[in-house]
Amino acid sequence: MERHGIEWEHKGTHEKHLSALDYKKQEREKEVVQLEGQILEKKEEFQILSDRVENYDKGIENLKTLEQVLDTSPEYQLPEPQGLMSAKTYKNKLAEPLVQKLKSLVKTALIRCFEAYDSYYRLNITNSNLHRENERLTKTNEKLAGENENLRAENKNYKLLKKAFGSKQMDSLLEQAKAVQQSKQRGKHFRNNQEER
Repeated sequence: MERHGIEWEHKGTHEKHLSALDYKKQEREKEVVQLEGQILEKKEEFQILSDRVENYDKGIENLKTLEQVLDTSPEYQLPEPQGLMSAKTYKNKLAEPLVQKLKSLVKTALIRCFEAYDSYYRLNITNSNLHRENERLTKTNEKLAGENENLRAENKNYKLLKKAFGSKQMDSLLEQAKAVQQSKQRGKHFRNNQEER
């Protein structure tokens, strides 16, 4: 590889070597887990849509009931004038109260419509914010899961070295490495201070 200019990529994972069949099996297991997650998401999405359809159907039923009440209920019907009733009396006693009831009904319907639109708008904004937050947290989670996996591998290697060389010798080597690192940092800090002057 070196002769052809190909470098070995060091990922720091220290995973055991797998046969092609075992590797494919491992990758298929990962795919199955991912697909199970997608199936769960789709089931939840289906349930939400099913609830929406059910609510829509209930709304249609309520509208039909209201339409039937408006068409047949005596309180929303304009009665025939009685005998020798004047137009002014008919208007004041029968027509005006019915018009007021209908106006009240229309106002209530419009208020509920505007409230529903406002709720929808606020929920849509909240949903968008939660979606962006969820995407950000998913990316963070993926990054941390990768780091966690690397740290597990390093910790496993450290335990193996500690077992092979003994705790005292490993602790001594760690102290030496820390001292060298601190000395380099002090030298760098000293050089930076000298350059500033």
